[in-house]
Amino acid sequence: MKECAPNGEPAYRYLGNETIRITKAGETQEFKTQALHEIVFTIREDDHYDGYDG
Repeated sequence: MKECAPNGEPAYRYLGNETIRITKAGETQEFKTQALHEIVFTIREDDHYDGYDG
């Protein structure tokens, strides 16, 4: 978890390029954009998470 959760946060956020393709009635449209992704690490009470110590 220390490698993935910088700055003591139990989450990792990053920007990623997204391509969305929608096909309706045989016609396909494509949309490109950037999106914010977030991975959250769940911490159970008995895990005793003390934050990131570097």
